[in-house]
Amino acid sequence: MKISVTLLFYAMSLFSLTGQTLPINFETAVTTSDFVDFDGGTATVVANPFVEGINTSATVGSIVRDGGAVFAGSKIALSDNLDFSALTKISMKVYTTAPVGTVVKFKLEGGAATAEKDVLTTTSGEWETLEWIFLGAPNDLNELVFMFDFGNIGDGTTNSTFYFDDVEQVSGPLPPTGETIPVDFEDPGNGAFWTWTVFENDSNPALEIIDNPDPSGINTSATVAKFTALQTGQPFAGCESLHGSDIGEFTIDSDNAIIRIMVWKSVISDVGIKLVTSSGWSTGELKVANTKTNEWEQLTFDFSTIDHENMTYDQIVIFPDFDNRTSDNVIYFDNVYGDEAIPTSIIDLNAIDLKLFPNPAKDRLTFTSEEQTMETIAIYDLLGNRIAVHYPNSRNLTIEVADLASGIYIATIATPTGTQSVKLMIL
Repeated sequence: MKISVTLLFYAMSLFSLTGQTLPINFETAVTTSDFVDFDGGTATVVANPFVEGINTSATVGSIVRDGGAVFAGSKIALSDNLDFSALTKISMKVYTTAPVGTVVKFKLEGGAATAEKDVLTTTSGEWETLEWIFLGAPNDLNELVFMFDFGNIGDGTTNSTFYFDDVEQVSGPLPPTGETIPVDFEDPGNGAFWTWTVFENDSNPALEIIDNPDPSGINTSATVAKFTALQTGQPFAGCESLHGSDIGEFTIDSDNAIIRIMVWKSVISDVGIKLVTSSGWSTGELKVANTKTNEWEQLTFDFSTIDHENMTYDQIVIFPDFDNRTSDNVIYFDNVYGDEAIPTSIIDLNAIDLKLFPNPAKDRLTFTSEEQTMETIAIYDLLGNRIAVHYPNSRNLTIEVADLASGIYIATIATPTGTQSVKLMIL
């Protein structure tokens, strides 16, 4: 808390700065006067003392840490806010003789919130490129804060002297996209050829990719995953994708915080999903129980309820049968990170003896009832706006939908015995 308060003080007091733009290479625009030092850090622009390896440029930045605080450093203001929606990393060349594993903290300030990341050096006595992932960072940040050897107090020696150059935004991990999701186990597709590892399941029978044993209801896809949960396995037996590949690196934001999965189970039990970083760190799994047996059901996991602490994930873990089992259970799952499921054929609304088809529809949509009169049929979009209303006062109605934009709608049907709503998809 003391460190955060002190840094906030500096963030509020250092704003007579001339804005710079990325990339920063210290060859032209940026000079020593553009830096604002704090708590024992002194920054200058100097001739490159090590013109070698990956950095043969003439001038570089330098920060010497001598006394002060464990977060001593310096900062530069930018003329524009940083946008990490496409270029999600900050890259920088660094030279130090400090030991391998020295913490280099890169912090972004300037807005109501801040963002900071730590990276460890991997070499000593030569230039290397370090990268900080800022995917999901606020879009009102415009100050670069450099803190070398964070956590220690500098002594002004060679090991407390750091050179840096070529500060720029570069491509980095994005949220899961069409390239890695949905995990549909199709060919071509995602998941079928990933490296899935089964764990804590006694003999750990491999995850199988098989023909869909029940291509009906909400899941008529060709292939699915089959997991055999052994009675002798742990309740938390599961399978996990391979770190560094498969689903790729991603963070959780408002666009991808909802993870859906289709499951087919013969028993009622929890299904768990966990997201893991490259270091093996996780906030833990979310669990949702299925409510149906012997048919496909879609479960929804809301990861916006978790504080992800700006973590970058590169692995997904699935626990298909999180339970103390009394027998071996076979579970099928499919369409991880898939869209919200809607029926793809006739919908049977038993409550009011109503059927509608086809669904999805392109040109026409027919409503029928064998026993009841349909008094009113209203169509709404997902914002609750009524798009159309019909008064059939009959047991059959065919409506034109070709003029409706493609998407999902809600149909509300009123009969003498009640009202029922159902989702429609218009192609």
